[in-house]
Amino acid sequence: MHKQISSNTQLSEHDNRTATPPNNIHYLHHEQTLRMAAKVQFKNGQTGKADTGKRTQHSRNTKTNISNRQPESTDHRDSSRQHTAQPCSPSASVAAKMPKRRFQASDITVQAPTPRRMNDPQQTGDNQTLTVTLARYGSAAFCFDHTATQEKLWQAQVDHAGYNNFSFKILQMITEVLRTYDDSKLTDTQALETHHKIRVLNGGPTQAKEDNDPDNMKFVPWRPVFYVADQSITFFLDLVYRIMKHKNDTGQLTDMPEFHIQSARDDWMPSEGLAEPWQKLDTDPGWLPSIFRVPPPRGRRHVLCQIERSEDTHDGEYALLFWGALWVYRDKLDSLRINGGFAPSQDPTEKRTYVRMVKLNDDAAGRERISSILNNGFHQVPIYFVDQLQERDNALYKWLLSFECVIPSPDTF
Repeated sequence: MHKQISSNTQLSEHDNRTATPPNNIHYLHHEQTLRMAAKVQFKNGQTGKADTGKRTQHSRNTKTNISNRQPESTDHRDSSRQHTAQPCSPSASVAAKMPKRRFQASDITVQAPTPRRMNDPQQTGDNQTLTVTLARYGSAAFCFDHTATQEKLWQAQVDHAGYNNFSFKILQMITEVLRTYDDSKLTDTQALETHHKIRVLNGGPTQAKEDNDPDNMKFVPWRPVFYVADQSITFFLDLVYRIMKHKNDTGQLTDMPEFHIQSARDDWMPSEGLAEPWQKLDTDPGWLPSIFRVPPPRGRRHVLCQIERSEDTHDGEYALLFWGALWVYRDKLDSLRINGGFAPSQDPTEKRTYVRMVKLNDDAAGRERISSILNNGFHQVPIYFVDQLQERDNALYKWLLSFECVIPSPDTF
């Protein structure tokens, strides 16, 4: 039997710090011997399983003897803490487990839910009527390459409510329908734009990290819009009909809707007339959808114009300010000497607005200059008109509203 250390054994300060219990020395020596024996057996090709069992049993007995001994504590401070420590209160224990508070409810700005495209079977709406609204949108040359400026561009908004309506999966449906045509070049929406000058926008938010509606036009979410060259009106109407026919044939629609078309103008009508099943509606222009409630053919900004009195020159002089989608028309505006600059912003983090400005008088020369800007600079693109005069009887103001492309903002009247 090995000599055991009594709990009353007194060690000097030096011995307490450096001495090793005899049993520990024996245990370490025994472990080292077993390791060396295992190496020798491995070299001789033996498995050593029998010795391993003995070694394991001996190690367990040795560890049991060592664990039963309680060596005397050498740190009096730790010992005193063990005797004086008090159990934590329940409230302190719960508080220790609670997560650290990081913010308050007043710090959170709750956002409105993102509008989703309409595909709800319970949604109210006329599923039996599909209506196309045509509106003139300037020249097709600013939307499609290799197009004369004289060719008109039409904006076509499509309204069809209810389950599996026209707007649902519109881009996928167009691709599937285009491949049913005899023309092998029509494979996708890009080919549709190249060969037939029809641009498709599904009305969804932009993928870029920019404002979806920088000029607060209040775009209608997921409203599909087409921009169609004058020569492609007939093909566009046939495409819309085929999309609904494809949905009906594949079981996505139970019945075909009625096909209606409306416009404030008549110069869009094909020379051969409307094909079946399209019907023309005589709708009051005041009830037509706004041109500015859907994105333009390029980017997210329409052209805006503001009229005000010039403050830094003579009386009777006016200032016309243009901003928004000016980049497309930059060459035309430069040739007309419509200079521009950046408007100051109160918010330094806000993106600056580039503005073109012209000052003129309400006389023959001034009105001729305005006509040239609208017809030759913007080619009669719709202009969102903001009135800062607040003079309903002003002669220049009334004359500007006589242009069909000048559309007053809703708060003008």
